[in-house]
Amino acid sequence: SRTSSGQSPPCLAAAWGRTEVVRFLLSRPEADVNERTIHGCTPIIEAARPGHSVVIQLFLANPSVDVNYFIFPSHSILHYAAQRGDLDLIRLLLGSDRVEVSCTNNSPLHLAALSGKEEAVKMLL
Repeated sequence: SRTSSGQSPPCLAAAWGRTEVVRFLLSRPEADVNERTIHGCTPIIEAARPGHSVVIQLFLANPSVDVNYFIFPSHSILHYAAQRGDLDLIRLLLGSDRVEVSCTNNSPLHLAALSGKEEAVKMLL
């Protein structure tokens, strides 16, 4: 079931940083942890917006979570973090062997540079 804004329980729990609820949902095979909101965001993206790093770590550790889902054409969670200059999230994502850093169009490095995020550029080099 979804809210009127199109959010599923995994998206809501992630957005609000409810670590134990996310942990519970990840343990349930019937919970779709890759379900998108009406705006195309997955739960891991919803956790990234407010910077819920513990929730993001739970998602990164779970093999059923698509950590490389593209939010917009050619924009993954790493692109999102780079464009925002979110150094903690970039560090967390680069520390995971599941996150793809290559892409066919603008890379996270390109987006960080275009957005004027100097520290993010340095981290991504």
